[in-house]
Amino acid sequence: MASTNYILDPDWLAPTYKMEYDWGWIDKAIVQSYVKLGYITDKGYKLITGEDYVA
Repeated sequence: MASTNYILDPDWLAPTYKMEYDWGWIDKAIVQSYVKLGYITDKGYKLITGEDYVA
C-alpha cells in the first residue's frame, strides 16, 4: 500500500488565527510564537496583525 505525504503551506491556518486575533482570543505574543514555531510565516503574521514581523 502506498503512503501519501502531505506538505502543507505554513500559512494555511492564518485566516483562522486572524479570526482568533480579531476576537481577542490570542494576542501578538502568541502570533509571534506561531512564527517562531513555524506554524505561520512572516507573511501570515502581517495578514493577522497588519504589522511586519520583527524577529
